[in-house]
Amino acid sequence: MESSLSLPRLEEDMRINTKGATGYAAILLLCIASISHGREITSGMAEVNGTKLYYEVQGNGDPLVFIHGGILASSEWDAQFKTFTEHYRVIRYDVRGCGKSETRRLPYSNSEDLYQLLRVLNVTKASIVGGSIGGGISVDFALEHPDMVEALVLVGAVVSGWQYSPALTQRSMSIALSTVDEGPEKGADLWLADPHLIPAPDNPTVRQRFRQLFIENYHGFLAPLYLARTPKPPALQRLSQLQAQTLILLGQLDVPEVFAVADVLTTKVSNVKKIIIPNVGHLPQMEKPEEFNRLVLGFLGEP
Repeated sequence: MESSLSLPRLEEDMRINTKGATGYAAILLLCIASISHGREITSGMAEVNGTKLYYEVQGNGDPLVFIHGGILASSEWDAQFKTFTEHYRVIRYDVRGCGKSETRRLPYSNSEDLYQLLRVLNVTKASIVGGSIGGGISVDFALEHPDMVEALVLVGAVVSGWQYSPALTQRSMSIALSTVDEGPEKGADLWLADPHLIPAPDNPTVRQRFRQLFIENYHGFLAPLYLARTPKPPALQRLSQLQAQTLILLGQLDVPEVFAVADVLTTKVSNVKKIIIPNVGHLPQMEKPEEFNRLVLGFLGEP
């Protein structure tokens, strides 16, 4: 685990005043722990299931985990991270193969990666906010570890076992191939040209931010997905077993298939609420962050 603070002076003072390596290590860990329990960001690489996942933690209170979608990385939650640390111990991480986490290798389970990460961070129960594929990871995790989930917020979520239409699959594949052949700038521009991803025609700042994040993290979009194991049976067949209170958030301009998934969730999950955010696409947390934050905080019981 690494703290964002520089500690050279602290370490030097403890070397002088502490006898023995064991005592020095104990005091250093105690000091780092006290820093991480404040408002500073603690970041690190957690070794889980044969790989390393990059994570950040900030704030106090009940744990709240943010899981990004398949296009970007945990930085897609920049507009939420600091705000939610006023109420929670916020955790965000890069899913295997994305952001700063190690690339995908060996057959693996994203929900098992999440479980092991929470064990590393000593989290026994948390609320989870998942966007797109991150929503699917959240649902799988909640079905596998219901006692560890306080609440679910599913943002334009998919679920394991859902069969995408050939048209949507082809559209995504075309963007991926163009990204490989012509570079991440071309891929970002193609995503921005899609009317359902980030329309935001009147918000050039958001569009530019997405473009930057895609270029920085496009390797996750191209990383092989076939190594990820689908739960058996998949979540689509077990949605009625979800126990946690659940909020479904949709952008009004998102793709029809995301709405179809939301309809199934609304029908199958017993303790569920659905809200459609007007005039946004697949990433309302970036397109209308203030409204998004207000809705999620209200659902989780914060004023």
